[in-house]
Amino acid sequence: MKHKIWTSWVVIATGLLLLIVAIVNYTIDPYAQYKDPKAYINNQRVVLPGLSENLDYESIILGTSMTENFDINQINELFDTNVIKLSMAGASLREQYEIANKALGSEKEIETVFWGLDFFKFNIDDYNYDKSEISSYLLDGNRWNDYKYLISLKTLNDAIKLYNYNHNIIPYFQGGITDLEKYAYWGDFYDFYDFNETVVLEDYSKVIKEINDTKTFNMSPTKTIVDYIKPIIRANPNVEFNLFLTAPSILYYSYANRMNENSNEMINEIRLALVEELGHLSNVNLFDFSIEKEWTHNLDNYKDVSHYKPEINKEMMERIFNNENVINSDNVEAINKEFLKQVSSYEAP
Repeated sequence: MKHKIWTSWVVIATGLLLLIVAIVNYTIDPYAQYKDPKAYINNQRVVLPGLSENLDYESIILGTSMTENFDINQINELFDTNVIKLSMAGASLREQYEIANKALGSEKEIETVFWGLDFFKFNIDDYNYDKSEISSYLLDGNRWNDYKYLISLKTLNDAIKLYNYNHNIIPYFQGGITDLEKYAYWGDFYDFYDFNETVVLEDYSKVIKEINDTKTFNMSPTKTIVDYIKPIIRANPNVEFNLFLTAPSILYYSYANRMNENSNEMINEIRLALVEELGHLSNVNLFDFSIEKEWTHNLDNYKDVSHYKPEINKEMMERIFNNENVINSDNVEAINKEFLKQVSSYEAP
């Protein structure tokens, strides 16, 4: 009898504790699943699904950290729109597809998608990469499985962090950010990042030493496009898609070539596949910034072998607006030749 009473009390106490956790998580809602919290925890993989559902917008930015430094105000002014940044650091193309599907599957009338494509995300070894442990149920639109979110101790921990940040108990990088224009933006944090040739060469030396059998460069461009880019475009014929190849430094290609001596040819295959699979679609515009020598050969524009200054993001968007750096069936072969010319003539340290 005593055992049954004790078991009952344990069940009741556990239920009450879970209820308290759920109430706290629902009230603070650190992942913005039910409302715009006006402050945003620094974990894009769990916050972006909620933001895509609860904010008002007309356009979206997709991509990895290479697209995080776009200026929302600049885009709104240029394109007369209301854009939200759904960039996700390190996101595989699968993850980019999932967040795009979430946003475009909402009842919002999306006008334009700005989608930055990184060569290294066409890597077959990154094909199904997904860092998120909980994004699947945050993305599926099914409220019945939200109990995983509401009773999670991880959610509770982030809720406490966000509360403390909102009450000036802890600073930004430990808590969150209230300025949505600066969410997923790191370009002006010069206390953390330097943009100059010295740091780029140091990073190059580091990543070269880290190359091993687990780091590969094996492309699967057509399959990746067909699986994770083309379906989104086909499903949204009234949305304009501005797809653009980003601009890692010239040293990046040397790094890739050390992983696979055929990497340059593989990169050219990506351009060809994009034009072949998407170039004929009426709602697609393709751009290529990867051979912009003025940017990519000036290592003072970078903080490592890949990531560039916010000024380059601004220039990219200006050129998209002016329909410059277009890639199509008429010029893709010439662009590929110019790319090979640049990488073959550059002497890496």
